[in-house]
Amino acid sequence: MASSSSKVYTCAEYAESCGAVLFDTSKEKVCLLLRHAHAHADNSSDKQQHTTTTEWVLPKGRRNCGEHRYAAALREVEEETGYACHLQPLTMTTRAPTAKDPDGAEPRVHRTFTESFMVTHRIKGDKYLKLIYWFLAVADEKMTEAEERFTPRFFEPEEALRTVTFPDERKVLEEGIALMRGSR
Repeated sequence: MASSSSKVYTCAEYAESCGAVLFDTSKEKVCLLLRHAHAHADNSSDKQQHTTTTEWVLPKGRRNCGEHRYAAALREVEEETGYACHLQPLTMTTRAPTAKDPDGAEPRVHRTFTESFMVTHRIKGDKYLKLIYWFLAVADEKMTEAEERFTPRFFEPEEALRTVTFPDERKVLEEGIALMRGSR
C-alpha cells in the first residue's frame, strides 16, 4: 500500500482563492496584471521609508462564502482586469470522477471540462494555508475599469512566461498555455 500523509485544517486556518489564466483568443495572447504595491519599512532612525514594488501576476482573489469556485474565479478576473470572461471548455486529464463513473480514482481524459486545472498550496508563514484553484478563461469584452492597484496587459504566451514574477504562477501559466494549445 502506498504511503500518504495528511494534515487537517479548520476553516480559520486556511483561505480559498480562485483565479484564472485569461486569454484573448482573437489575438492569441494571455493577460498578466501589473500589481502596484507600496511597502513601508522602518530604518535605523525610526523614519518611514516608502518603496514601490511592481509584480506581474495572474488574476486571483478570495472566494466569498457560498460562492462556487468557478464563479469566484470569473468575478476576480473581471474585478482585477476589467474584462468579463467565460470558462474555456477543454480536454484534459484529471482524477475527478463523473456521475457515470463515480468511483474511478485513476486519471482519465475528459472533454469539454471546465473545472479547475491546477491548485496552488501556499503556507502563509505561521498564519494560515492558502489554496488557489486555477481555471482557464477567455475574455469576452472590456466591461469595467480594472482595480486601481492593477494594470492589465496582454502578452504573447512566451513573453508572458518570461514576465510573470513568481515561479509557482509561471508553472500555472505554462500549464494553462499548453492546455489551450491542446498539448496536455
